[in-house]
Amino acid sequence: MLVTGRIAEAMVRRAAERLEAMGFEVRVVVLPIAVAVLATPDLVETWLRRELGEELERVEAVILPGGIAWSCAELAKRLGVRVVKGTKHIDDLVEVVKEVGIDKLSPEVPADELASRYMLRKCSEVLRRVEALAKQAFSVCGVRIPLRPPPFRIVVEVLNVSRRSLDEVVEECERYLEEGADILSLDLHEVSSLEARSMVSKIVSRLGKPVAVDAPPHVASEACRGGAEMITSIDAQGIEHLDKSLRWVALVVVPTVVGKPPSDPRGRVELVSRGVEMARKLGFEKIFADPILEPPVVGSVTSSLWSYLELSRRFPEIPLFMGVANVVELMDADSVGMNALLTVLAMEVGASTLLTVEGSAKTRGSVRELRIATHMVSIARELSRPPKDLGLSLLLLKEKRSRDYQVLNEFDSVVEARPRERWELDPLGVFRIFIDRGRRKLCALYVGRKGRILIVGERARDVAYEIVKRGLVSKLDHAAYLGMELAKAEEALRIGRSYVQDEPLFPEIEKALRRLTRDEGDREDGG
Repeated sequence: MLVTGRIAEAMVRRAAERLEAMGFEVRVVVLPIAVAVLATPDLVETWLRRELGEELERVEAVILPGGIAWSCAELAKRLGVRVVKGTKHIDDLVEVVKEVGIDKLSPEVPADELASRYMLRKCSEVLRRVEALAKQAFSVCGVRIPLRPPPFRIVVEVLNVSRRSLDEVVEECERYLEEGADILSLDLHEVSSLEARSMVSKIVSRLGKPVAVDAPPHVASEACRGGAEMITSIDAQGIEHLDKSLRWVALVVVPTVVGKPPSDPRGRVELVSRGVEMARKLGFEKIFADPILEPPVVGSVTSSLWSYLELSRRFPEIPLFMGVANVVELMDADSVGMNALLTVLAMEVGASTLLTVEGSAKTRGSVRELRIATHMVSIARELSRPPKDLGLSLLLLKEKRSRDYQVLNEFDSVVEARPRERWELDPLGVFRIFIDRGRRKLCALYVGRKGRILIVGERARDVAYEIVKRGLVSKLDHAAYLGMELAKAEEALRIGRSYVQDEPLFPEIEKALRRLTRDEGDREDGG
């Protein structure tokens, strides 16, 4: 029994048809109110008894909207049938029933929350199984490295170490670890060999764990004496210059020889092979192979992938290392989808360790994105299914199912909202709204009759309530404006975009496309 209100009736009936196609016998009961989540237990009981009568005894489960604020347990006792909460959005109900069944639905917890908990537990169990079954190549920086994925390990490069204070570097490293990085690689290209040991030693001491370094051989050698356990980029010539007492250090062998790697994929494979053999000859045992993923268009992503496949075949006992940032950083497209797709490609060619860099605003959040992507791909591989409907996703701006409501023609009048041409300042004062990305806070600076007050919070509603509670706004249109801007700032913080007060959150892509199309038409017309 699906219980709904008048507004959502059409959508609930569509969901009922899909449930019937799955073998359920379904009946829809429409309450005499517009929105069912506002119904009281008494109203639901009265209406069900009126609509069903003795037929109520045949009902196996009454499913109410997931958004109702009260527990269904007492109503179930009064009716003598099972009463549970469905999903907050009816379009999600069928998928939840497919995943967890009706028997597991709860009188207390909305079904989508229940399903989310169930899927997360299932994902955790699968990931533990993946880790337990994985063949390990070796351990470095306190992390076990899989020979082939899944699972994956994520390395993040920490840039400009020498230009920043120790506190700043450590704070960034701790953030990366919290967001899912396994190994931190310090960029020491601007550090002398004399400074390297001391600098790395201080960072390792503060972090409480060893790190990797990206540096020339002589600098890397000193860094390893200070607590680094891995060099993330070294070629055959560089390996020859390493101190032989550092054979315990892990090496990522790349195909460069004092310059750019060759564009020919076979040449890359041969150079990496030469470096691997050199490292082995000198007694190094922890070795990664990295033919280097080329940037798009100016390089060849496809031929790079061939190189990984060939090295995987040639050295089945050596893990492969892939720097996905070479593609993500060098294309003006959202990093979320690119990191997801590159993780799939890494799995297919056998690269278990991925290097990323959050070197610009557009790649901010790549560590977190890769962590989710690697979990998705690992779970999908273990379950032999596409990385879809797993309980994890990287859907940030788009969604799998529309949740738009159809509005019935039940209103007294229609008012066309017109743009406001003139605004009057609130006599109590004004607000400057911004975000503190480091602390992940929304900030509203009040300047007015009551002084200068900075209000901070994690959610727009919290900041807005505090403004109202303190009596810092006196006009309704000002309050509405603040709510709109705070919500926009919260969304900017969530998705990693910049927030500028009174400016759109997203660029007007449609206008740009129309302008480009118009310009192309003008050129064709000889304009």
